Amino acid sequence: MRANDISNPLQIDAIKKACKISVELDKAIKDGDSKGIKDLSSAYSGFTKTAQIDAVIATANNDVITTVADLADYIEKCGGQYHYYDGVERDIVDKTINDLKEYLRVLVQDSTGLGATLEQISQAYRNSLEQNAAEEATSKTSIEDIIKDQTAAANREFDEELANETLEDIVIGDEEDEYFG
Repeated sequence: MRANDISNPLQIDAIKKACKISVELDKAIKDGDSKGIKDLSSAYSGFTKTAQIDAVIATANNDVITTVADLADYIEKCGGQYHYYDGVERDIVDKTINDLKEYLRVLVQDSTGLGATLEQISQAYRNSLEQNAAEEATSKTSIEDIIKDQTAAANREFDEELANETLEDIVIGDEEDEYFG
């Protein structure tokens, strides 16, 4: 009663009586009392209708996963999505569908000249993407920045060369050998 939020006093009373009759019905079945079984069964049926137990059972069964369809419905309600077709030909039906698609594609493209038009559109789109990428790269870096970077790199190399040379290398280096040989 708590699980199904039953608070109607008449319904609660009918449920209690249906439970008591169910116990008596079990005893009559055990004893083999056919007249008692018949009387108790009809009384039990009447009290379950009054208590609306069938509706409670139906509601409770909606929350239970009993079939694959119920499982799929539950997964979809939780946000899961199925990928129904993965492109693999598994049987003759898949092969037939793909053959029909290819036939129609070739028929439409060849008879209308659509294939060449689609290829031109595709090429123009690829060219547009390449041009946009080049413009974006060019706009991010100016020529002045490239010159500054090259000048800075050349200055760093020159500074490193000077830092690596000692005073003796400069004064005594190759010039001394050349002049004083």
